Amino acid sequence: MGTHISKEFAERIDRIARTHKAGGGFEAVGALGRLDQVKPQSSCRISLPLKALVFLFLGFFLFKGAMIAQMGEQSYLLRLTTLKADGGFDAAVALVMAPDTLSHIAARFISQLLG
Repeated sequence: MGTHISKEFAERIDRIARTHKAGGGFEAVGALGRLDQVKPQSSCRISLPLKALVFLFLGFFLFKGAMIAQMGEQSYLLRLTTLKADGGFDAAVALVMAPDTLSHIAARFISQLLG
């Protein structure tokens, strides 16, 4: 008996082979196939949830408030003035560490807690 393959069947086999070569195809549920061996590429972008950023900012303001409560406002402002006078990176730090409304609120709260 000869093995005669119809033209239509050969075209389907060819199309399936091209699909598989391009990375497509079908895998039965529960089968250990190609998808189990190839891990999808993750994006290079690092994303932080919004909640984490909010806590980071609140923690920063609490930190500044704790420093103001510990050192006293006059001493804290004197340190910042010294940093500004140094220039460069220190001036940038002084700008970021400048007291603001949230820091003053945090300082009052921390001062009340400490007595």
